[in-house]
Amino acid sequence: MGSMLMRHCERQALAAGFSALELAATLPGVPLYLASGFAVTEDFHLDLPDDIKLPLARMHKRL
Repeated sequence: MGSMLMRHCERQALAAGFSALELAATLPGVPLYLASGFAVTEDFHLDLPDDIKLPLARMHKRL
């Protein structure tokens, strides 16, 4: 289901004139995006309340 949704989003982005996609992925989502052709460009964290740091991966894919 995730792969089908990703392909749909890519087609829509291309139709709208975009040449690349960029997103911030939670760590459980990274394998899906890697399998969809994205590359990690930066690891970072989001500061949440109560000193919680959410690890994220900035990812990029040229269309």
